[in-house]
Amino acid sequence: KVPAQINCCVQGLTACTVVGLWQCTYTATHFDKIAEPAEEAGTSLPYALMLMGGLALGNFVHAGAFFYLLTSIGSVSLGVLKGVQALAVFALAHVMYCSRDASQCITPTKGSALLIVFSGVVCYVLAT
Repeated sequence: KVPAQINCCVQGLTACTVVGLWQCTYTATHFDKIAEPAEEAGTSLPYALMLMGGLALGNFVHAGAFFYLLTSIGSVSLGVLKGVQALAVFALAHVMYCSRDASQCITPTKGSALLIVFSGVVCYVLAT
């Protein structure tokens, strides 16, 4: 059995390698498609690099917490927490971005899916 911290490390290094290769190949050859809109928005290169570093740090902490919880509370409870996370993401995306992008609004289909997830979470909590 592979320890959780080793699994997390290997997956993280694999993801960093894949994303790093993508950045070095595709993004580097299409940099103008990124740089022009960033400049128009007033984003400098150092600020963009700081944002990317913050995103990487956040992903690192998120992955570490995920695998720590996996060993602490188990896969089923963690799956339920991921359901709660999905509810929060959909709700916050609706509140924050619906006025700017209609694809972020909660539709009847998305609402039904959220209701199913919420019902599952409630059933699990009541059963345990």
